[in-house]
Amino acid sequence: SIVVAGGADYALCWCQSADGSVCSGPANFLTRAGALTVQGPRVDHDVACVLGRGCAITDFRGVGLADGDQVRILLVCGQAGLPGSTSTG
Repeated sequence: SIVVAGGADYALCWCQSADGSVCSGPANFLTRAGALTVQGPRVDHDVACVLGRGCAITDFRGVGLADGDQVRILLVCGQAGLPGSTSTG
């Protein structure tokens, strides 16, 4: 299955189903099998702006972010943006 996750460090946890266990929920995955680092921004950034005023996006966090990375205001990521929207670096 496809999992969508924000930039962060995660634990890879394992469940053995061969012994009749059901790997149906987090409580079944008790063995740490490694680590996963997802590079990119965290997904918990919430910003409120007022029409006609400047708006600063501060404390933008994630893993592996670099100078030159940008954010853009869009209604839906990957689709055409709002009229007059600009990128910030």
